[in-house]
Amino acid sequence: MPRVLLIRTDSRSIPRVLSPPLGILYLASALKSWGRHDFQVEIYDQRFWRKPFPALQRRLEEFRPDLVGLSTLTFEDLEMRKTASLVKKLSPTCPVVVGGPHGTIFYPEILTDKNIDFVVVGEGEKSFVELADALAEGGSNAPPLKGVAFRQAGKVFFPGGREPIADLDSLPFPAWDLVDLDRYPRFADFNGGLGKGRYMGIFTSRACPYQCIYCHSVFGKGFRARSPENVIREIDTLVSQFRVKELQVYDDCFNLDRDRVIAIAKLIAGRNYGLRLSFTTGVRGDLLDQEVLTWLRRAGGYSITIAIETASLRLQKLIGKNLDLEKVKTAIVTADRLGFLVKGLFMLGFPTETREELEATARLARELPLSNASFFTVVPFAKTPMWEMFQTVYPGYNFDYQQHHYLLFKDRNPYYSGAGVNLRRFQKSAHIKFYLFKPGRIIKAFIRAPNPWGYLLRNILRGIRIVFFH
Repeated sequence: MPRVLLIRTDSRSIPRVLSPPLGILYLASALKSWGRHDFQVEIYDQRFWRKPFPALQRRLEEFRPDLVGLSTLTFEDLEMRKTASLVKKLSPTCPVVVGGPHGTIFYPEILTDKNIDFVVVGEGEKSFVELADALAEGGSNAPPLKGVAFRQAGKVFFPGGREPIADLDSLPFPAWDLVDLDRYPRFADFNGGLGKGRYMGIFTSRACPYQCIYCHSVFGKGFRARSPENVIREIDTLVSQFRVKELQVYDDCFNLDRDRVIAIAKLIAGRNYGLRLSFTTGVRGDLLDQEVLTWLRRAGGYSITIAIETASLRLQKLIGKNLDLEKVKTAIVTADRLGFLVKGLFMLGFPTETREELEATARLARELPLSNASFFTVVPFAKTPMWEMFQTVYPGYNFDYQQHHYLLFKDRNPYYSGAGVNLRRFQKSAHIKFYLFKPGRIIKAFIRAPNPWGYLLRNILRGIRIVFFH
């Protein structure tokens, strides 16, 4: 029985935000359902441990895996390499495979590390299962597989990408039984501490057809959606077998298909589960209307996050977002009136952005009935059109892995020197003014949040960090 250990890597460079690692939960279930071998799979989430490597060493020595998979974000590159090194130190012949967004984008650079043998590029379920089967049957002499990059004789080879999974209903549900669902609510999550009790993230679709220049497209640009019937079967299982009280929707563009969204909401509402729904990202604001929001509310929706980015129509076109801001404003007012907690996401420091455009964005946030707002610094993630634009506007700027996060791309941001505006100071000011101008936002959030005291405490701490340490 081949043993496979799937590891969600960690970085201590930012405050920890933990949610169940859906990517490797899908991989685990795919191995068990599609693999030709009876794989014994375990999941190790490094983010739980203050000293992750001694704990990981103990787990490696106990489990003795035949294959290790690492799911990694780019700013975790250093920890990923340390993890791979530890695996090889304890078991030099154990293949190490890297996947996730970092592997998809940087596989040539990752494979220069002798401790890493393969990288799964793009959507991983089918590629990883084929690789695991091949390794179980042929050792290290696995043949080239679509979607899998590898190193041979010191050179990196990539046979080409794999077609995305067209029928998402064919995917087995994530292997929720491999993680302790009671541990995750103890930490900050993507919903800002609003929820209470057991929760689980869910993908009801993959990919986004829009062309925002700051985004990668790990899932491609061809929108693929699960059927409402398939989604409700997953929810039925989560509620009945795993006692989940809240679902956090992680889709790239959940509401692209209006009729599908309403159908899902009607099915959930008809169950009378008392389930809470939060939409932490991936809701297109100008596609929301009264009927959609009403059904989402009836289904248990209480929190919705809308990425607005900028109040400048010029910049909306420049970055490829092209939001209809008037429709977005109407949607936010409607959502607030229906009782949603509405969070707005904004980005500061686009190339060529003026001080006036920055002020207009901060002012728009203050004017809208938002319960919460986050103002992020624009990060030009490598190998995106935004990165190309940064290279043109700020030639010669050196960008490293450790800046691939909104909280890490601060004083070194070239916008400071290019526009003469201290973004860090402006960011702090925007946050402070957002709450000081309308302190009733905090009261509204306290009243509407399922976990009001936890929400209040976490956001007070967040405010202190912004004012004094941001």
